[in-house]
Formats: sequence, structure tokens, C-alpha cells
Amino acid sequence: MFEIKITVHCPDLLAVADLLTKRTASEKAPCPTPAKSQAVPAAPVAPAVPVAPAMPAAPAMPAAPAVSTVTAAPTPPAVPLSQAPQFTLDQISRAGADLITKNPAVMPQVGALLAQFGIQTVDKLKPDQLGPFATALRGLGASI
Repeated sequence: MFEIKITVHCPDLLAVADLLTKRTASEKAPCPTPAKSQAVPAAPVAPAVPVAPAMPAAPAMPAAPAVSTVTAAPTPPAVPLSQAPQFTLDQISRAGADLITKNPAVMPQVGALLAQFGIQTVDKLKPDQLGPFATALRGLGASI
């Protein structure tokens, strides 16, 4: 997340905004002084990259010190667009049977997986174990 803050202490904020949109980062421009003869010290404006497109001309604002802060909106956290797939006992049973049929050498690994989940057969899986078991079975090479 990036946060950009620009603070301007200047009586003529529109003139500063105009200068910021026209200047490059390598140029320096002093803060324009108000048209009226007031004793307001001019502070230099730090070079900046424009954060917004140039604003259309607006009516003149009263000559008073102004402070402007621009903060970039935080990036929202990534939200999954879909839920994880839900598996049924039938899908898991078929995938395990197909895996063993295609590659009988994985039978000991499938047995160890069943033991890891504390069961002897797939039909003993609890509903909250279906997804993790299917993922582990996929890790052994099953198509599920």
C-alpha cells in the first residue's frame, strides 16, 4: 500500500494546483503570492508528480492559507471469486479406485493416507475431511 500526502501552505491554492500539473519533478517553483498586498510569506513548493488530472478553471477563492491532503485509497485484500470445490464421497471413492487401477504401486500410499485421517475406508470420512482428503489424494496422482 502506498500513501501519498501533499501539504500546501499557500494563499492561492488554485495557482499551486496549476503549477503542480505543469511542472516536472526536476523543476522547482515558489508558491505564488496573493494578488492583494498582504504580508504572507511564500513557501517553496516541493516538486511532485501530478496525482490528478488538471482541474478546470474555477472561480477565484478568497486569499487565505489552505491545507490540502491527498491520500491514495488502500488496495482491498484479494477476495476469492469462487468457493473451493465441494467433493462427495462418491467422487473421492471413484478417484481413489481409478488411481489404484491405473497405478497399483500407490496402494500403500493410499492406505497410509487413510490411516493419516484415522479411517479404514473412504466412507468413514467426516464432511469436514472430504476436501483435505481429496486434495491429498490428488497429490498422489488422482484425477479429482
